[in-house]
Amino acid sequence: MPLNDDATNLFECLPDKNQTLSRELNAYFDSLRQQGDIEADALVYDTFGQPKQQNRIAFNHLLDLTDTLSKNPELALNTETLTAQELKEYPDELIKYFGPAEAPDWVDEEKLKLSGELWQKDMLAIISVLYSISLPACYLMKNGIPALYQTAKLTSKRYIYQRIYETGIMLDAVLSPNGLDVIHDIDHSVDEHFSEAMIKMDPDGQWTKRGRSMVRKATATEHLNITELEGHLESSHQSRQKSKRYIYGRGYVTAKKIRFLHATMRLMLMNPELFPAHNHAKSKNNFTEALSFVEEPYDAAKLGKPVNQEDLAYTLLTFGYCIANGLEKLGRKWTLKEKEAFLHTWKVIGHTIGIQDNLITDNWDDAEKLFITIQKRQAGESEQAKVLTSTLLNFFEDYLPHYFNINKGMAARLILKQLGDKQTAMIMPADYIKASGGFITVILYAVSMLVFKIYFRVRRYLYKLPVISSFFEKTFYETGLELVDSWRGVYSRKPFYIAKDANEWEIKQGVNPSFLKKLTRWRHKLFNTIGLGIGSIIISFISVLIYAFSVIIEEHKYETISGWVSLGMVVFGLYILRYRVKKVCQSRPLIENHSRVEIAIEQVKAQAKAQE
Repeated sequence: MPLNDDATNLFECLPDKNQTLSRELNAYFDSLRQQGDIEADALVYDTFGQPKQQNRIAFNHLLDLTDTLSKNPELALNTETLTAQELKEYPDELIKYFGPAEAPDWVDEEKLKLSGELWQKDMLAIISVLYSISLPACYLMKNGIPALYQTAKLTSKRYIYQRIYETGIMLDAVLSPNGLDVIHDIDHSVDEHFSEAMIKMDPDGQWTKRGRSMVRKATATEHLNITELEGHLESSHQSRQKSKRYIYGRGYVTAKKIRFLHATMRLMLMNPELFPAHNHAKSKNNFTEALSFVEEPYDAAKLGKPVNQEDLAYTLLTFGYCIANGLEKLGRKWTLKEKEAFLHTWKVIGHTIGIQDNLITDNWDDAEKLFITIQKRQAGESEQAKVLTSTLLNFFEDYLPHYFNINKGMAARLILKQLGDKQTAMIMPADYIKASGGFITVILYAVSMLVFKIYFRVRRYLYKLPVISSFFEKTFYETGLELVDSWRGVYSRKPFYIAKDANEWEIKQGVNPSFLKKLTRWRHKLFNTIGLGIGSIIISFISVLIYAFSVIIEEHKYETISGWVSLGMVVFGLYILRYRVKKVCQSRPLIENHSRVEIAIEQVKAQAKAQE
């Protein structure tokens, strides 16, 4: 069957897991590697192409306005607001780009709602899976790695927190309830549909509405044809059902920012002469940083265009497909309905960020086939991937116990058990692979996974009680947000802002080694506090299982002990998560050289978060 832009056609052509790729299919995916994003690329070139590079600062200000509008869209309706007046300063193409987009017919609001519920319920587990499978799975793409390597600043530990922070806020923007909001156009009332049908049936009758009745002003010449009237009413009803819907919200705006950023990086990497490196970007402190600096045109003929259609489709699946698979390995099993609802959200995001419609799907089997197909083509070993993985592992190590090399071994084993031995060997240095097989590490990991599986099984039954479900979901969700915020870096860069060049990372004034040590200690304290709270609640849930078993076998001694342990641990855990975590967050160290105004602003923000 010939390949074309039809989505169904492509997925019908994809091979099963153990089949080889046909020559035609390989050629088709090769062509995708030379395709970027025509619409966004043209808009970016018009905005930043020589000699218009000075528009970068103005565009970053526009990003601030879009954030405001995504939360308060009514500001654009009142022409007297400062927001509306500032929007007039920008080209119509840019304003239209960030405005609501008409939703395709396939957008399913119920699936988007279910996906948001899953995020609120499993946020902490999703975050852990994201960094143990989604990012490492991206590092497997040997031809896509150079673009990531040169622009993502993931090659040094000092940049990793900011990048992980940006990924976390992107996920929350997209997946939180109403992050992808579907706006309905104004609908006609039933009376208006009836009036419309009467006028269509008898255009010469001069029909007008009088109270609750329809009156024909012209002299009646014949009886009304009821069958014809019913036909017009049905036609009117169908047009009502097809009233336009639009996608908007915080997640939509974030996705549009990311799409624009992708196009900007394509322009920077393929046209470095348009973005000469600044003096501060010329200092390369070590070998890995030197590798990440852009000084010559990107080899698109060999690697494909940066952030091309194949790489984009695969990266999208590392979110929509890999996360659900990764959760299952932790013991959290989603139903097929839940998996496909989660996939559906990422299908909407894929459409929003400019991925061809024939490369996005919310069918689980199709997603699996596409993911495996691209991996077969692109997965490979590379030294660049090993540098990236080492940096990610350094991030994990910071938070795990340092006894008996557990931090190094557990960090590596988290990835190894998600990717498998063969693929892990492609991206992970040998010393980490060796550490992952240490006796203590293997035992500790096995026990941890058993505990998680028991916890998720018990939780499944406890969450059937609406009050318990709502309370715990809110607690874990808020804790997850605090954890994501703790990864905020020490760079002046704002998330998704357009840089001066592909290498721009400016550290905040006043940041020094002493401050960084304080910040690291604070992050450890926050992580350990969160771990203590979650661990206590997991123990309480397991105690509930023991209590239920004791009741069944009538062992009253164990029944009493497990009952009190369960009650005590859940109260202690909730105290930690609801109170202590917020206290620790308020104690985040401030940069010593901040001005008094900046310190006051930070303190006000911390107090506001605590009151929320």
